[in-house]
Amino acid sequence: MNSSLKWINGSTTLSPIKFIAKVDNSLYDLNHFSREDFNKEVLELDSLELALNLSISLYSPISSLELSTIAQIIHDNSLDYNKVDIFSLRDIKSDRNFNTILGINNFPESIRKYLTLKTLPLKSIELITTFSTSLQEFLNGFFISNISTSYQKAKIFIDNMAIHKESLEGVKYVDGFEFDDRKISSHIEIENSLIAINSKVFPILISTDDNFESGKLKFSFYVDKGNSYDKFIDILDKNDKDIRTLIEFLKGYDLGL
Repeated sequence: MNSSLKWINGSTTLSPIKFIAKVDNSLYDLNHFSREDFNKEVLELDSLELALNLSISLYSPISSLELSTIAQIIHDNSLDYNKVDIFSLRDIKSDRNFNTILGINNFPESIRKYLTLKTLPLKSIELITTFSTSLQEFLNGFFISNISTSYQKAKIFIDNMAIHKESLEGVKYVDGFEFDDRKISSHIEIENSLIAINSKVFPILISTDDNFESGKLKFSFYVDKGNSYDKFIDILDKNDKDIRTLIEFLKGYDLGL
């Protein structure tokens, strides 16, 4: 059995069927069984890309680390990542994006471990790929001490590292380290944008309960008259362009939207 398609991080599937792809007379175990006493289903496929698509479809969710392993398989076998659906679903549509995901394979252990738990924005992962070995080890130290931190806090920490990278070169991470300017300029800009649009679409309040951690916006308004619902819909309709602009603005900062 050719094992080159084994990308899954963690335990094998509990499915009672062992799915095998046959591509050009080679066999590939799609759900990575370690036992041989299960029913087998052999599927003849035209390409390894199709085999990967089928293998990926058997698992959910897929971590960023697992995605990087899939990228490595694609790279090693000279496959076309555009034919592996998970990449377009994750909005990875350029060689630059693909190489960013591929770069995860070279990250230190605790950064890789964190990426099994949280899905960092692509921009944050790309920043890490630009860090020197020293800076990556500093970030690795941060994740050793903060492996369960939210992706938003991790993103802010990485952004701050990029701002202060010259002063961090050669520095070893010490548990409890914090940047002095913990609110970076992008978050000030985001807050100002929310204040501006809230003023414009009053009495509707647009807010977030979790500092954008879930990627959800909350639209609030008070009902005090019979026509309040109609007024709410009317305000949303009249300010649709501004609200969509705000959402695109937040997406530009990879705030989970």
